[in-house]
Amino acid sequence: MKPNVAELALPVLAGALLGVLHFGGLLWTVGRLTNTRHPLLVAMASSIIRCVLLAAALLWLSGFNFWRILALLVGVGVGRLLVIRYSLRSLRSGKGKTDEPGRQ
Repeated sequence: MKPNVAELALPVLAGALLGVLHFGGLLWTVGRLTNTRHPLLVAMASSIIRCVLLAAALLWLSGFNFWRILALLVGVGVGRLLVIRYSLRSLRSGKGKTDEPGRQ
């Protein structure tokens, strides 16, 4: 039985928060890879930790209900778009400058 839209609003918001945390963590990790001695290890550990935490949170919050899982995943997509928008805005405002001369 399909739930109504009001029942899915909270899972979408929760999914958006999870998406912001997941993809924000990715953005944070990528920003620090040049300052570490073992960038591959850091990237792999970050990826595994973020994916396991995201999957566990999705399954726990959904209660294994198909419609809630779908709503949570839609929210994760929204969170991804929010992080992309934030990172592009940071680059345009000059906060994302590189160390190379003549490049921003």
